[in-house]
Parts: sequence; C-alpha cells; structure tokens
Amino acid sequence: MKRLQNKWKKGVSVAMTVLLAGSSIQIPARAEEPKSWISKNALSVVESLEPVAKTAVAELSDKDRGQLAKEETVYVIANADGSPEKLIVSDWLKNAMGSETLEDSTELTDIINVKGTESFEQKEGSLGVWDAAGNDIYYQGSIEKELPVDLKVTYQLNGRTVSPDELAGQSGKVKIRFDYTNRQKETVAVGEKEEELYVPFAVITSLVLDNENFRNIEVSNGKVVNDGERTIIMGYAMPGLKENLDIGSEDFDVEELNIPDYVELTADVTDFELAATLTVAANEIFGDMDIDTQEKMDDLSADMDELQDAMNELMDGTAELYDGVLELYDGTGELTDGIDELDDGAKKLDDGAKDLDDGAGKLDNGAKDLDDGAGKLNVGATELYSGAGELYNGIGTLKSGAGALFAGVKQLADGLGQLTQNDTKLNQGAKAVYEGLLQLANAQLAGFSAYGVTTLDPSGKTPEQFCAEIEAGIQKLNVLADTLKASMPGLASRMAPEELPADKAAEEEQKEEVPAVSEEPAEKEEQPAGADTEAAEPQKQQPQDVEKVPAESGNIPEETKDQKQEVQKQEVQESEAQELKAQESEAQEQKVQEKQEVQEVQEVQEPASRENSQVSAEVVSEEENREAEPWAEVSERQTVLVQSSQAGDAQAAIAELKQKLQLIEMTKSTLQLLEGAYQVYMGVGSYTQGVDQIYAGVQELMKNAPTLNSGIDALSNGAGKLRDGAGELKSGTSELKSGTSELKSGTSELKSGTSELRDGTGELRDGTSELKDGGQELRDGVEELRDGSEELRDGTIEFNDEGIQKLTDKFNGDLRELSDRFEGVKSAARAYQSFAGISDKAEGNVRFIYKTAGIEK
Repeated sequence: MKRLQNKWKKGVSVAMTVLLAGSSIQIPARAEEPKSWISKNALSVVESLEPVAKTAVAELSDKDRGQLAKEETVYVIANADGSPEKLIVSDWLKNAMGSETLEDSTELTDIINVKGTESFEQKEGSLGVWDAAGNDIYYQGSIEKELPVDLKVTYQLNGRTVSPDELAGQSGKVKIRFDYTNRQKETVAVGEKEEELYVPFAVITSLVLDNENFRNIEVSNGKVVNDGERTIIMGYAMPGLKENLDIGSEDFDVEELNIPDYVELTADVTDFELAATLTVAANEIFGDMDIDTQEKMDDLSADMDELQDAMNELMDGTAELYDGVLELYDGTGELTDGIDELDDGAKKLDDGAKDLDDGAGKLDNGAKDLDDGAGKLNVGATELYSGAGELYNGIGTLKSGAGALFAGVKQLADGLGQLTQNDTKLNQGAKAVYEGLLQLANAQLAGFSAYGVTTLDPSGKTPEQFCAEIEAGIQKLNVLADTLKASMPGLASRMAPEELPADKAAEEEQKEEVPAVSEEPAEKEEQPAGADTEAAEPQKQQPQDVEKVPAESGNIPEETKDQKQEVQKQEVQESEAQELKAQESEAQEQKVQEKQEVQEVQEVQEPASRENSQVSAEVVSEEENREAEPWAEVSERQTVLVQSSQAGDAQAAIAELKQKLQLIEMTKSTLQLLEGAYQVYMGVGSYTQGVDQIYAGVQELMKNAPTLNSGIDALSNGAGKLRDGAGELKSGTSELKSGTSELKSGTSELKSGTSELRDGTGELRDGTSELKDGGQELRDGVEELRDGSEELRDGTIEFNDEGIQKLTDKFNGDLRELSDRFEGVKSAARAYQSFAGISDKAEGNVRFIYKTAGIEK
C-alpha cells in the first residue's frame, strides 16, 4: 500500500515538475543568441525527464531489465504557422545487457548511424537487426506520417487575424496562440469496460522576446521571466486530458479542473520580429504513474491528501517567491538610487578632475614662478648677508658718533630757538614784498587792458591756480611782444633813404634792441645787467602816452622826438629804479633770451621785408597756430595797432613799438618777481612752520637721547643677530632653491597625471551614465518580474482552488470512477511507446520537439 502511495505521489510530482520546468532554465547571457539558447534549453527540459525514466528502469524486475529499451525523439521542423515541413526521428537503442545483436522495428527510411560504425540489416517489413557488438545504437531517419499532436499557431494584430508574413515589421497589439490537437488514441480498460482514451501528452512551448520590441507581455497559462533585455515565456498545456477525465458525473465537472489545451500570449509590439519557437510534447510522465486500483480507496484518499499537502507547500513556495521578489524589487530601488548617487558622484568627480587639472596647471606655473623667485631670494639672501655685515659695522660707527650727534643736536636746538623768535617778522616781510609786487604788477597790467590782458586777483585761488594765472599773463604779454617785434622789419622798409642819416641814433638803438644774428657782438651778452635795464627804462611809459606818439610823429622834428624820448626815459627810471635793482640778474637773463627771440624773428622775417603785408599775415597765422585760442584776442588787437601805426611816420611808429616792448618786458619781469615773491611768501610760511616743528622735534630728540642710546645698543645687538640670521637664511635659501627645482619637476609630472585623470573621469562619467540607464532597465525588469511572480502566486492559488482542491473534492465524491480513468490514462500513456515503430521485445518512450520558423522583417 505504501509503495502505491509513493508511486502516485511520484507521478503527480513529475507532472508538476514538467509544468514548472521553465523556472530552472538559465537565461542566455546575450540577446543575440535566442535561437541556439532555445534549442539547448528546450532539449535540457526534455532531458530533465530522464532521471524519472532511469528511476523507473531501476525498479524493473530482472526479467524487465533484460529487455531492450528504446528512446525516441521526433524533431518537427515547422513553418511559422505550425504546419510541419520535415520530420527527423532520432532513436537510441539501449543495450543494457551488452548483446552482440539487437533486433529493432522501424518505419524510418534513409537510416544512418550517427554515433558509431555498427551496421544494419533490413529484414521482413520494418524489422531489422543491428550488429551492436555490445554497444548502444544511435541512428536517425526520415518518415512521412501524421503526428500524434497537431500544432497550430495563429497571429492577430489589433484584433485582426493576419498571416506571419503580414505581421513582420508591424506595430500594435499582438496576440499569438498555440493550439494543440491530440490525434492519438489508444483502446484501454477503464474499470470493467474498454474505452478509447487520448494518449496524455504534456506540452511545453518556449519562446524569447526582445524587450525593445515587446512590452506588457502576458501569457494565459505559464510563466514569464524578464531579465531586462529579453523576456522568456514558458507555456504549458495537456491536450486530451480534460476529455479523458470526463466521468459524466453531475458532481464532478471536468471544466472546473482548468486543464488547458492551448497557450496564448499578448503583447504591445513595435516593429514585429520573432525568433524560432520550441514546443516539447511527451507522454512518459503519465506512463510513469503507477496507481494500483486494487488497493483500498482510503489509501488513494490519503495520497490525495498528500497531493493537497504538496500543493500547499507549492503555494507557500510561490508566496515566498513573491516576497523574495518584492525584496529584490526594493533592493533594485536602492541599487538604482545608489547608481544615481554614483552617477552624480562621477559627475562631481569629473568636474573636480577638471578643476584639479586647471589647478595643477596653475600650480605648475606657480612652481615655476616659485623656482624663479627662490633663485632671486637666494641672490637677495646673499646680498642681505653682505649688507647685514656692513650694517653691523656701520652701527659700530653710529654708536661711536652718537655722542657727537647729541652735542650737535644741542647746538641745533639753541640755533632753532633763535630762529623761531624771528618767524613773525619773516612772515610779515615776505607778505609785504608779495603785496607790493602784486600792486605794481596790476598797475602795469592795467595799461594793457585794451589788448585783452587782465589784472591779477589771488582771492579764492590755490597757490597753483594763482601761479597759473601769473604764467597766463606772461604768455599773453609774450604774444603781444612777438607780434610787435614781427612788425618792426616791415616798418623799417618803409623809411625813405634820405631819412636814414638823420635818424642814425634811432637806427643804432634799433640794432641794439633787435640785433641781427650776424651783426651781434659777442661781448653784448656779457654787459652788466644794469646797462640793459637802463636801456630799457626810457621806453617804459603808460600806454596812453605811447598811443599819442604815432599821431604826432609826422610833424615833430627829430630833435624834439629825441628830447621827448629822453624825458620819458628819465621819468620811468625815477619811478621804477628802486624796483629794477632787485631783479637785475633776472632781467639780464630775460634780456638775453628776448634778444635771441628777436634774432629768430628777424631771420624768419628778413627775406620778406619787401612784402610787409604778406609777412605780417604769415606771422600772425604762425602765432595763431602756436598759441591757439587763448591769445586770439591779443593778436587781433595788436595787429590793428600795428596797421594803424603803419599809416603814419614809420620812424615814430618804430620808436613807439620799442617803448611798448620795453614796457612789456618790465611788466613780465614784475610778474616773474611777483610769482617768485608769492612762492617765497608761501615758502616762508612753510619754512617758519617747519622750523617750529623741527625745533619741537629737536626738543623731543633731546628728551629721548638716553632711549636712543639704548636703542643703538639694541640695534647693534640686533644687527649682529641679523647678520647671523642672514647667514642661516643664505644657507636656507640655497636649500629652498634645490627644493623648488624638485617641486617644479614634481608639479610638471602632477600636471601630466591630472590630465590623464581628467580623461579617465570623463570615461567614468560616460560609464556611469550607461550604468544609470541599465539600472533603470533592471528596475523595470524586476518590476515586471514582481508582477509575474505575483501572477504566479495568484495562479498557484487559483490552480489549487480551481484544480487540485476541486480535484480532491471530486475524488472524494467520484473516487472509484476517477481512479479507473486515471488508470486508463496511464495505460494509454504506456501503450504509446514509439512514433516510428518499436520491437515487441523492447520497452520505449517517445517525445516530440517542434521548432517553428522565425518571422523576420
């Protein structure tokens, strides 16, 4: 009884193993190997059934063990719609006893030995003898025969049935259905009567779909596994089993057992393309179930209880699988988060590497500058050492001279004390000189107001602004003087020849004032300053007196004019003699400069003396270009004066112009004296203030003399230490120079390394970006796996509720009849042992492998 229970449990377990075999198949490493992978793993699924068969063989009796065993595999090469194109049958004769010859029966043609050289002799009908020589025989052949299980594959696109060729390259909602029609029946005993039952086949179909083209994949009965790049579908069916178990009882509805006879999958497809599919059909799992109907029904019920327990364990396993997948899903979430952080870190690392490379470049440049600076520092340290020695020696001299210094400071303090007593008088005297010269200058400038020259006003002006105003007045007078000098050669050319002898004194005076370069004696410039000053004084008169001369010069005798000039000269001398004495040396220098300027004017104007009007215009134009806008008014007014003078007596006009020139020179001298006096006035104020400050400082110095002596001693000690430290610094800078040279070489190597690091982090950044994309795909794949495991768990529960549970319930109600039918199903499975034929002396099993053609664009 126990043996019967074990065999029943083993048969049911084998069936469940076949139905869930896809869960143990490994996923191919590369997506481009789906065809070879399907072939390899589909065969492994079939071969996984072999341990069951071997176990059954091990339990055979000695008589059975001596029989010949034949294992047959039928390969069906089919079109994409499932219709067969070619059949290839592979047989394996198992020579367990090591017989020399083996008798065989087969319907195959074109038989070939595929693993040896043993020969085959054909006998009557389909019988034949193999010269086995104790070996197993492996052979193949062809056959034309209807298959026991018919495969039909249909395709729908968006609800419309299409052919495989029409579906290629299309996109949309696709449904693929594999229908399995069982055509093989065997007459077997079912209880006390005989019936025709379908040979029970377990059918498994597997196919691989590319995730780039297929999304939202669902299968009616089976398992879906997604590895991120592709999805593997394993669907199962048992065609004919539902009909075999139909006992016709009102209490037992076979439809509720949910035994599928087809596999259907749906998916959202882009650019449809499908690799070859594999389908395996085998009946041995049912033939291996050994249920003795003669045993008591309670044993069978106990077996059903064990089946229920096994199903409960299976449900627990699927629940644990779902929980594990949930943990895996959570783990992939953490993984993708980590990958995101890794990608962000790689980006920061790449940015940091770029910054590091830039910094290394700057460091390299800085190291070069540091090396150059260290060299200069070494040179400077050497010079510092020499200087420190000289400083130390000099401080010794300083120390010895400190006593003499303080004695001198005492004398200086006494002298400064006397100087400070005269500060007020000195300031007042400087101010009186400055104010007197200011009044004199303004009195002289007032005579030139008609020519655009204004008086001076220091009110509200800084010293710089007031000096600039004085300089501007001098420049205006220079322009006026240059214009007058330029007109004199033209006036001289208008004098008649007979007038020249009578006017010899005027001519000599003109030569003295406006000498030609070639006629000027060298001794002239060396005359005392007073001589030139006295010569200039007769012409210094008020402008209103000078303006009267041209009007009267036409009727005044030469003697009268000379006398008048002499009188004017004496008047000027008496009024300004005292002032001119203070500026004799300065006037002499100015006089020499003016003579040189007159000579230059004569050299420019002499060639044009015959064309007076043209020369005057050119001179005016030249002066305008040189002096520009500030002197335009002065030049314009003086030109009018010259032209009005040319209308009268030329000799009188020349005399008048000379007087104006002398007055201009005197006024310029006064302005220069004024500027100097003003600066002296300002300087005296600064001087007296400085004397006071120096006196206060000397007094402070006298107070701090003891401290200074102590400081000199400390300075001497410090200088000694400085000299010693400079020596050490000199040695240290030499070592620093060596170190900076090494640093320079090191930073160059660092720069090369950071450049390589920068390239490497760029590649790392690219890799983490790809890893990030892959992590997201993995996340999506695990999410689909989670959904699939949830469906598997729910499907297992449903299978238990709708299948096993109802099956056990119905067994409790119709146990005997159902047991008879199971015995009949087992007998039908055992009865069908070969597709191409088998000897009566042999035991065999057969499986069918269907390979459909792929659909390519």
